[in-house]
Amino acid sequence: MCACDQDPDKEFANHLFANCLLEEEVEDRISGMCSTGTFDSLFCETVDVEGVTTISDAAKEWLPYFCCEPGDIVSFKSQNSFFVQFTVEEKLFASASHSYNGLDECDIDPDLHRLYCIDHETAWVRMSSEGLDITLTMSLNIEFERPFSDTIKNGTSIRVASFESNGSLFIQNTHFYAIVDPGNLTPINPSNLEFNEELTIFDEIFTNVYTYTIPDNEDFLKMHYSKEYGLVGFVVKTGREWALVI
Repeated sequence: MCACDQDPDKEFANHLFANCLLEEEVEDRISGMCSTGTFDSLFCETVDVEGVTTISDAAKEWLPYFCCEPGDIVSFKSQNSFFVQFTVEEKLFASASHSYNGLDECDIDPDLHRLYCIDHETAWVRMSSEGLDITLTMSLNIEFERPFSDTIKNGTSIRVASFESNGSLFIQNTHFYAIVDPGNLTPINPSNLEFNEELTIFDEIFTNVYTYTIPDNEDFLKMHYSKEYGLVGFVVKTGREWALVI
């Protein structure tokens, strides 16, 4: 459980899940198959990469919400003491097979690339809020540096996103993104990401916080994320700010 009720008589009890480490057993969803779909004409060959690329212990510290269980409640408050709640719906820590365009030119035709089959870990937590009418997914993802070379460079990112359907397609709307463990990547974080050693939201003080500004987002203007607590605050499109109740 992620929640510790400090005052059971309160309508919105405090929830504490600081410094949670992703320690659950990895679910094996490796298929051993590489899907090229309808893009076979783009590739000269398929490369099966041996082994499983794992999420580092350092990166596992960046998803404290994973200590929550489905049904747990996480509360946020506004400056005028209104509250909204998120309910944890589902979480997953698994290894699976994925296809990647290596963007490395083929010897026989520089217009073609190699398709790489890579087995790697991923972890995510999905939660929803009826009050804000939104579902958010926080995920740890292996990032690969391209074009691929003899040594495939990788690191780990944290992303907060929502998804909307457009016919048969699902569109991902990113509300927060940061490289949290660069590994051997060339670490380049987006220009709209800012780091603060200390951030105060109302009467709550959070440390080591990344702030992601989203000028063209339909749902959020800013998101605040810390290693200690995960998602600690956000500003919705109306300008109202919300802070995690700790």
